[in-house]
Amino acid sequence: MRRPKFSSLQTPALFVYILLGAFCAATAWAIFIDIDRALLFDALARRSQLSAGNIVRWDESDSWLETAKGLQFLATLASVPAFIWWTRRATCNVQSFGIERPEFSPASAIWWWFVPIANLVQPLRVLNQAWRASGPDTIDDYERSYRAASIPPVLPIWWVLWQVCNVLWGAVPTATDDPDLTMADLAGFAWFTAVVDAGMLVSAVLAIVVVAMLTIRPTRASTSKPTPTEPHPPQAAGQPQPPTQA
Repeated sequence: MRRPKFSSLQTPALFVYILLGAFCAATAWAIFIDIDRALLFDALARRSQLSAGNIVRWDESDSWLETAKGLQFLATLASVPAFIWWTRRATCNVQSFGIERPEFSPASAIWWWFVPIANLVQPLRVLNQAWRASGPDTIDDYERSYRAASIPPVLPIWWVLWQVCNVLWGAVPTATDDPDLTMADLAGFAWFTAVVDAGMLVSAVLAIVVVAMLTIRPTRASTSKPTPTEPHPPQAAGQPQPPTQA
Protein backbone atom coordinates (compact mmCIF):
# COMPACT_ATOMS: atom_id res chain seq x y z
CA MET A 1 0.00 0.00 0.00
CA ARG A 2 1.30 3.42 -0.93
CA ARG A 3 1.48 5.62 2.12
CA PRO A 4 -0.24 8.99 2.08
CA LYS A 5 1.85 12.12 2.40
CA PHE A 6 2.39 13.59 5.85
CA SER A 7 0.40 16.83 6.43
CA SER A 8 1.76 19.45 8.80
CA LEU A 9 -0.20 20.10 11.99
CA GLN A 10 1.24 23.58 12.48
CA THR A 11 -1.67 25.57 11.03
CA PRO A 12 -4.55 23.95 12.97
CA ALA A 13 -2.35 23.87 16.07
CA LEU A 14 -1.78 27.62 15.79
CA PHE A 15 -5.53 28.26 15.82
CA VAL A 16 -5.89 25.98 18.86
CA TYR A 17 -3.10 27.82 20.70
CA ILE A 18 -4.66 31.23 20.05
CA LEU A 19 -8.19 30.22 21.04
CA LEU A 20 -7.16 28.23 24.11
CA GLY A 21 -4.90 31.13 25.09
CA ALA A 22 -7.91 33.45 24.87
CA PHE A 23 -9.88 31.02 27.03
CA CYS A 24 -7.07 30.95 29.59
CA ALA A 25 -7.02 34.76 29.75
CA ALA A 26 -10.81 34.96 30.19
CA THR A 27 -10.73 32.20 32.82
CA ALA A 28 -7.95 33.87 34.80
CA TRP A 29 -10.04 37.03 34.87
CA ALA A 30 -13.10 35.01 35.93
CA ILE A 31 -11.13 33.49 38.84
CA PHE A 32 -10.20 36.96 40.06
CA ILE A 33 -13.89 37.98 39.89
CA ASP A 34 -14.97 34.78 41.65
CA ILE A 35 -12.61 35.45 44.54
CA ASP A 36 -13.71 39.08 44.80
CA ARG A 37 -17.37 37.98 44.91
CA ALA A 38 -16.62 35.34 47.53
CA LEU A 39 -14.94 37.94 49.75
CA LEU A 40 -17.87 40.32 49.22
CA PHE A 41 -20.45 37.70 50.14
CA ASP A 42 -18.40 36.63 53.16
CA ALA A 43 -18.38 40.23 54.37
CA LEU A 44 -22.11 40.63 53.74
CA ALA A 45 -22.87 37.41 55.60
CA ARG A 46 -21.41 39.01 58.74
CA ARG A 47 -23.55 42.13 58.41
CA SER A 48 -27.27 42.67 58.82
CA GLN A 49 -27.67 45.37 56.16
CA LEU A 50 -26.30 46.21 52.74
CA SER A 51 -24.41 49.47 52.42
CA ALA A 52 -24.63 51.62 49.30
CA GLY A 53 -21.00 50.84 48.48
CA ASN A 54 -21.56 47.10 48.71
CA ILE A 55 -24.62 47.33 46.47
CA VAL A 56 -22.57 49.13 43.81
CA ARG A 57 -19.75 46.61 44.18
CA TRP A 58 -22.23 43.74 43.85
CA ASP A 59 -23.76 45.20 40.69
CA GLU A 60 -20.33 45.80 39.17
CA SER A 61 -19.26 42.28 40.10
CA ASP A 62 -22.33 40.82 38.39
CA SER A 63 -21.56 42.81 35.25
CA TRP A 64 -17.89 41.81 35.15
CA LEU A 65 -18.73 38.17 35.84
CA GLU A 66 -21.27 38.11 33.03
CA THR A 67 -18.67 39.56 30.65
CA ALA A 68 -15.99 37.09 31.72
CA LYS A 69 -18.32 34.12 31.38
CA GLY A 70 -19.41 35.35 27.95
CA LEU A 71 -15.77 35.53 26.82
CA GLN A 72 -15.15 32.05 28.20
CA PHE A 73 -18.13 30.72 26.28
CA LEU A 74 -17.09 32.39 23.01
CA ALA A 75 -13.51 31.13 23.32
CA THR A 76 -14.77 27.62 24.04
CA LEU A 77 -17.21 27.72 21.15
CA ALA A 78 -14.49 28.86 18.73
CA SER A 79 -11.88 26.39 19.98
CA VAL A 80 -14.07 23.31 19.46
CA PRO A 81 -13.96 23.27 15.61
CA ALA A 82 -10.26 24.21 15.67
CA PHE A 83 -9.46 21.34 18.03
CA ILE A 84 -11.50 18.88 15.96
CA TRP A 85 -9.75 20.11 12.79
CA TRP A 86 -6.38 19.50 14.45
CA THR A 87 -7.50 16.06 15.69
CA ARG A 88 -8.65 15.04 12.22
CA ARG A 89 -5.35 16.19 10.69
CA ALA A 90 -3.43 14.19 13.30
CA THR A 91 -5.54 11.13 12.47
CA CYS A 92 -4.99 11.60 8.73
CA ASN A 93 -1.25 11.33 9.37
CA VAL A 94 -1.50 7.95 11.07
CA GLN A 95 -1.28 6.03 7.79
CA SER A 96 1.70 8.12 6.68
CA PHE A 97 3.67 6.32 9.41
CA GLY A 98 2.81 2.90 8.02
CA ILE A 99 -0.38 2.05 9.93
CA GLU A 100 -2.36 0.29 7.22
CA ARG A 101 -5.44 -0.53 9.31
CA PRO A 102 -5.85 2.15 12.00
CA GLU A 103 -8.64 1.69 14.49
CA PHE A 104 -9.90 5.25 13.98
CA SER A 105 -10.33 6.88 10.59
CA PRO A 106 -10.23 10.66 9.96
CA ALA A 107 -14.04 10.65 9.74
CA SER A 108 -14.43 8.88 13.07
CA ALA A 109 -12.03 11.37 14.63
CA ILE A 110 -14.80 13.93 14.04
CA TRP A 111 -18.05 12.13 14.72
CA TRP A 112 -16.94 10.40 17.92
CA TRP A 113 -17.04 13.84 19.56
CA PHE A 114 -20.80 13.98 18.97
CA VAL A 115 -21.85 10.50 20.11
CA PRO A 116 -23.32 10.68 23.64
CA ILE A 117 -21.57 8.61 26.31
CA ALA A 118 -18.98 7.38 23.79
CA ASN A 119 -17.58 10.91 23.53
CA LEU A 120 -16.41 10.52 27.12
CA VAL A 121 -13.79 7.98 26.01
CA GLN A 122 -13.37 7.68 22.24
CA PRO A 123 -11.80 11.08 21.45
CA LEU A 124 -9.02 10.28 23.93
CA ARG A 125 -8.43 6.95 22.20
CA VAL A 126 -8.21 8.81 18.88
CA LEU A 127 -5.42 10.97 20.31
CA ASN A 128 -3.73 7.92 21.83
CA GLN A 129 -3.63 6.38 18.37
CA ALA A 130 -2.04 9.50 16.89
CA TRP A 131 0.63 9.46 19.60
CA ARG A 132 1.42 5.77 19.21
CA ALA A 133 1.51 5.89 15.42
CA SER A 134 4.32 8.45 15.42
CA GLY A 135 6.47 6.48 17.86
CA PRO A 136 10.14 5.78 17.18
CA ASP A 137 9.65 2.13 16.24
CA THR A 138 6.36 2.16 14.35
CA ILE A 139 7.83 3.13 10.99
CA ASP A 140 9.48 -0.28 10.66
CA ASP A 141 7.34 -2.53 12.84
CA TYR A 142 4.04 -0.70 12.70
CA GLU A 143 1.37 -3.38 12.91
CA ARG A 144 2.92 -5.20 15.88
CA SER A 145 4.38 -2.37 17.93
CA TYR A 146 2.24 0.72 17.74
CA ARG A 147 -0.84 -0.62 19.56
CA ALA A 148 1.29 -1.65 22.53
CA ALA A 149 3.22 1.63 22.76
CA SER A 150 2.83 3.61 25.97
CA ILE A 151 1.25 7.05 26.12
CA PRO A 152 2.38 9.99 28.28
CA PRO A 153 0.45 10.46 31.55
CA VAL A 154 -0.49 14.01 30.57
CA LEU A 155 -3.03 12.68 28.05
CA PRO A 156 -5.35 10.80 30.46
CA ILE A 157 -4.77 13.35 33.24
CA TRP A 158 -5.83 16.22 30.98
CA TRP A 159 -8.81 14.30 29.65
CA VAL A 160 -10.21 13.31 33.08
CA LEU A 161 -9.65 16.79 34.55
CA TRP A 162 -11.35 18.46 31.59
CA GLN A 163 -14.35 16.11 31.75
CA VAL A 164 -14.88 16.59 35.50
CA CYS A 165 -14.44 20.37 35.43
CA ASN A 166 -16.68 20.70 32.39
CA VAL A 167 -19.55 18.95 34.20
CA LEU A 168 -19.08 21.05 37.34
CA TRP A 169 -18.69 24.23 35.29
CA GLY A 170 -22.07 23.69 33.68
CA ALA A 171 -23.78 22.93 36.99
CA VAL A 172 -22.70 26.08 38.86
CA PRO A 173 -25.11 28.59 37.21
CA THR A 174 -28.08 26.32 37.91
CA ALA A 175 -27.09 25.89 41.54
CA THR A 176 -26.82 29.64 42.14
CA ASP A 177 -30.27 30.44 40.68
CA ASP A 178 -32.06 29.49 43.91
CA PRO A 179 -33.63 32.69 45.35
CA ASP A 180 -33.56 31.27 48.88
CA LEU A 181 -29.76 31.20 49.09
CA THR A 182 -28.21 33.15 51.95
CA MET A 183 -25.09 35.32 51.70
CA ALA A 184 -23.09 32.50 53.23
CA ASP A 185 -24.44 30.15 50.57
CA LEU A 186 -23.52 32.61 47.81
CA ALA A 187 -20.04 32.96 49.27
CA GLY A 188 -19.62 29.19 49.27
CA PHE A 189 -20.75 28.96 45.65
CA ALA A 190 -18.39 31.78 44.69
CA TRP A 191 -15.44 29.94 46.24
CA PHE A 192 -16.57 26.74 44.56
CA THR A 193 -16.82 28.53 41.20
CA ALA A 194 -13.30 29.88 41.67
CA VAL A 195 -12.02 26.33 42.22
CA VAL A 196 -13.88 25.03 39.16
CA ASP A 197 -12.57 27.90 37.03
CA ALA A 198 -9.06 27.14 38.30
CA GLY A 199 -9.54 23.52 37.23
CA MET A 200 -10.71 24.68 33.80
CA LEU A 201 -7.65 26.91 33.53
CA VAL A 202 -5.32 24.01 34.37
CA SER A 203 -7.12 21.72 31.90
CA ALA A 204 -6.81 24.37 29.15
CA VAL A 205 -3.08 24.70 29.82
CA LEU A 206 -2.72 20.91 29.70
CA ALA A 207 -4.68 20.89 26.42
CA ILE A 208 -2.12 23.31 24.97
CA VAL A 209 0.66 20.99 26.17
CA VAL A 210 -1.07 17.97 24.59
CA VAL A 211 -1.52 19.77 21.27
CA ALA A 212 2.12 20.88 21.30
CA MET A 213 3.35 17.35 22.05
CA LEU A 214 1.16 15.76 19.38
CA THR A 215 2.20 18.41 16.86
CA ILE A 216 5.96 18.30 17.46
CA ARG A 217 6.32 14.51 17.77
CA PRO A 218 4.79 13.57 14.37
CA THR A 219 6.57 16.45 12.65
CA ARG A 220 9.93 15.27 13.95
CA ALA A 221 9.10 11.68 13.08
CA SER A 222 8.14 12.62 9.51
CA THR A 223 11.46 14.37 8.91
CA SER A 224 13.80 12.02 10.80
CA LYS A 225 12.50 8.63 9.67
CA PRO A 226 12.90 7.67 6.03
CA THR A 227 9.88 6.01 4.49
CA PRO A 228 10.73 2.47 3.36
CA THR A 229 10.78 2.07 -0.40
CA GLU A 230 8.07 0.17 -2.17
CA PRO A 231 8.92 -3.47 -2.92
CA HIS A 232 10.21 -4.29 -6.39
CA PRO A 233 7.69 -5.90 -8.73
CA PRO A 234 8.25 -9.61 -9.41
CA GLN A 235 10.73 -10.30 -12.17
CA ALA A 236 9.96 -12.53 -15.11
CA ALA A 237 11.93 -15.75 -15.45
CA GLY A 238 15.33 -15.20 -17.01
CA GLN A 239 15.48 -11.48 -16.19
CA PRO A 240 18.30 -10.27 -13.95
CA GLN A 241 17.36 -9.39 -10.39
CA PRO A 242 18.03 -5.84 -9.13
CA PRO A 243 21.34 -5.50 -7.31
CA THR A 244 21.25 -5.61 -3.52
CA GLN A 245 23.54 -3.87 -1.12
CA ALA A 246 25.78 -5.87 1.11
